[in-house]
Formats: sequence, C-alpha cells, structure tokens
Amino acid sequence: MNVTSTRDLSGYAHAVEGSTTTNPTNPSSEIDKRYDNETYPDGGLRAWLVVLGSFFLLFATFGFQASVGLFQLHLSLNQLSDSSQSRIAWIPSMFIFLSLALSIQTGAIFDRYGASYILLFGSIGYLLTFILLAQCTSYVGFMLCLGVLGGVSSAALITVSQGVISHWFKKRRGQASGLAMLGSALGGILFPLILKPLLEKSSWAWAMRILGLIVLLCLVPGNLFCRSRLLATSTSAVVNVRCYLDSTFNWLTISAFGESDNAVHDGVQMLTICCLGFELLLIIGLGLIPTYAADAGYGKRAGFYLIMTMNMFVPHIIIQKVETKQS
Repeated sequence: MNVTSTRDLSGYAHAVEGSTTTNPTNPSSEIDKRYDNETYPDGGLRAWLVVLGSFFLLFATFGFQASVGLFQLHLSLNQLSDSSQSRIAWIPSMFIFLSLALSIQTGAIFDRYGASYILLFGSIGYLLTFILLAQCTSYVGFMLCLGVLGGVSSAALITVSQGVISHWFKKRRGQASGLAMLGSALGGILFPLILKPLLEKSSWAWAMRILGLIVLLCLVPGNLFCRSRLLATSTSAVVNVRCYLDSTFNWLTISAFGESDNAVHDGVQMLTICCLGFELLLIIGLGLIPTYAADAGYGKRAGFYLIMTMNMFVPHIIIQKVETKQS
C-alpha cells in the first residue's frame, strides 16, 4: 500500500493512503503527481492566512530588493564615496544574485523539511542584516552584511513564501499567488517613501534600525501564518537534476524562444519574456537608475521618486502588453 506523508489543516503530519505512486524512472513524476489525489483546501481561514503571511514576507524581501538601488546611491555619496560606482554595484548585485540563485537549493530543502525551520533561519539572518548594516563603515562590511548575509537569508524567505502557497491552493493557486505578490509591489512603492525621510532626517545607523523594525513586523506574521501542509516522500534535500533528463521539460523551455501560432506556445513564450524582462528591470533598471539620475544632475531626491514610479507603473505596463498579445 502506497503511503504519502501530508499535513492536515492544523499543520501536523499524518499519513494518507492510496496516493499516486511515484515512478522513479520518470523525473516528471516526482513533481506534483505525488499529490494528484490530494484534496487541497483552496480557501478557508487557514489557507488565506498563509497568503497573508506570504504577502508580508514578500513585502520585506522583494519589496526591499526593488529599492536596493537607493542603497547603492546613498553609499556612493557617503560611506563609500572613495570607491568607484562599478565596485559599489557589486554589493547589491551579490545581494540579488544570492537571493535568486540559492532559491534552487532552498526549494529542495523546503520540499524535504517544510517551511518552519527555513523561515526561522531566514528571518534571523534577514533581521541581522539590518542590525549589522547600522554598524558598517567599510566596503567589506557592506558586502558581507548586505550582499552575502542579506542574499542568503532573503533566498530562504522568498522561496518559502512562494512555495508554501502551492500546499494550500490548486484551482485558485494563481489567484492566491497574485495576492501574495502584491506584497512585493507594495514594498517597492513604500520602501523608497520610507527611506527618503529616514536618510535625510536621521543618521544611517538609526535609519537601518528603523528598517529592521519594519522588517521584524513583517517577519512575525510571516513565520506565524506560513505553514507547509505537504511533505515530500524523498529522503534527500539535494536538488534533483534528473528533471533535465525529461525531454518534455527541455523542449518546452527551448520552444519558448521559437515561432508558433499555438496559443499554449504563445503563453509560454510571453511568460518567458516577462520573466526575463522582470529580471532585467530588477537587476539593471532599479539598481542603476538612481545613481544615473544623480550623476546626470537631477539630484539624490530624483532617484527615490524614479524607483517608486517604476515600481508602480512598469509592472502594470508589462501586464497590459501580455494581455494584448494573448487577446
């Protein structure tokens, strides 16, 4: 009899009999097929609290990432004014790179052990990032605190905050994920508005402490509400690269860049383009525009408003283009 470990609505593990058998020879069978017969809540107070917790986590992580260019601008004009712009840019670049790249391994750990310990580790590290940033004065210190510690800890929070929703929603997963991602959009708008008066009217140390307090207020509900419901049957927390042996997966990825009149293909193509556009916007635009505006003579204040404006309108424009393409 095949037994799969799952979690009930209270978050405690129990065994469910009769679930779908996993075929070890087929890499794709190890994904959601394990839970084909699993009943998802797709709503209810407990499930929507998970979405709320994800909202707060994405506000503190992705929302802050969308404003990281303001840190580069401030550091270039103050603590690291003797360093070149290209050298300073490595700090936010390392932060964003680690937070995205480490999500691959974090996802495997999340599938194996659930959300609780990863969230605790990520929350402690992310909060320490702001506490230690308040004491930083050197390039190495900023790189270690913001670039390395901030990147590793935010990778844990971002991965869990998005992955845990799939444990509670199936038919309404898109709606739930979209509501959670509103947190990142709201954070991208509010963080520049918060940083501007903080950096102008208070010291760097107190600005970081206040940011740390705001982050703490977001991490608390995130840790309380985000609970995994399904446990993987795998005994390994290592990334399973066998998915790349699946020809369907590989051809789907390659076909996203080809030409076709197929509606499904067009959807995959637009999704790929939007993901690439989002990454370019996040890494290039939001990182360099504040510094470029200051160097062009528009002043430091212009960078804050440019970041806020981009976070408000650019995603909306991209979504409109996707809808126009698909219609």
